Amino acid sequence: MERAIETSLQQPLRNELQIHAVPLFATFIGLLFSVGTLVVYSFGVFFQPLAQEFGWSRSEIAGALSISQLGLVIAGPIHGILIDRFGAQRLLPLSIVGLGLTMVSLYWLTDSKFHLYACFFLMTVLGATASPLGYSQIIVQRFDRHRGLALGIALAAVGVGAMIFPSGVQQLISNVGWRSAFLAIGLAGLIPLLFCPLMFRQSKRHSHPLQAIQCCADEPPRPHANKRTFILLGLIFTAMGSVTVGIYAHFIPMLSDRNMDPAQAAMMAGIVGVAVIVSRGFIGWVVDNVHAPLVLAMITMGIAVACILLNLEVGSFVLVIVAVLLGLGLGAEMDLLSFLVSRYWPQKSFGTIYGPLFGIFSIGTASGPLLVGLAFDHSGSYTYALFTAIVLAALIAILCTLLPRYESGNKGGH
Repeated sequence: MERAIETSLQQPLRNELQIHAVPLFATFIGLLFSVGTLVVYSFGVFFQPLAQEFGWSRSEIAGALSISQLGLVIAGPIHGILIDRFGAQRLLPLSIVGLGLTMVSLYWLTDSKFHLYACFFLMTVLGATASPLGYSQIIVQRFDRHRGLALGIALAAVGVGAMIFPSGVQQLISNVGWRSAFLAIGLAGLIPLLFCPLMFRQSKRHSHPLQAIQCCADEPPRPHANKRTFILLGLIFTAMGSVTVGIYAHFIPMLSDRNMDPAQAAMMAGIVGVAVIVSRGFIGWVVDNVHAPLVLAMITMGIAVACILLNLEVGSFVLVIVAVLLGLGLGAEMDLLSFLVSRYWPQKSFGTIYGPLFGIFSIGTASGPLLVGLAFDHSGSYTYALFTAIVLAALIAILCTLLPRYESGNKGGH
């Protein structure tokens, strides 16, 4: 009898991707127009027109991004608690509207830097749920056996947005001006509203009733859901965000210092983008079958190797390898953070735990480019910054080995 029940429960697990394909696709669309793509990846092309219009320096304009990251640090924990209490289904539409309309309001931007900073702060404070924080919970609630792969597929949308939004927004600025471009991408940010019903749709292909009872029951306490695990994850992902984003932000200048042609340097950066997109699904599939901290340790050692190679005089082929390794690191961050939180803590606590970690991670991603830039300004080269990144990557790998094991969705795995 028990064997029959076990067999009936295993079949839906094998069909997770088929059963929840529609919510997965809808979540992909949501992440394509999320905080990361609309606020971070689209803003770079506004530097020149804003400088010409208002006479602001690059550092003053870039300050808006730092303010937006501060908003995530503050709002992440709050949104996480609210998601656990009220559900993403209620909060996500409100967050999407807040993000989109605040972006639209930049059409009326004045010459006050405070106006710019206030808008970018509000975009992330209001739009924090319309980010991996909210969308990851949709995946976590529906996937178990293939959770890593599903997270990778959904979060690949951020990489796709990073590839298409800058050029698309640049075309808008060239054709209709920067004010109308803000208006257009703000309205585009409302597109996920159309897909919210699909994100939260229940599949018509019902699972076995015993599985439904099992999923609805209170989850047992998890011994590894403790302060030590939380601190380890905070240290690991803050350092990893600082290293990967810091090096990537200066990747093209590093190549330019080697007298590489600008077109070739841009191509190398494009390889990083492709590696981010491809690696998310691949790494997600791997962590469904291999202990995730081990995978994370290997990826961080790959980043260390990339930094070592960047310190050497190497040819174009080796630099392609560097770009791929860097892309693997960038592609693994959000996926593995979401995955590990969902494995170490019960689903009912996902937002409460993920929110602060997401905010802490944002500190790393915001500080990395600044710290690498300061190191360059101080020494006149990237040598010290790369050496520091190598040491940090090695320390991250060591910290990964201290993470506890968890109960996997693959009962036959770890």
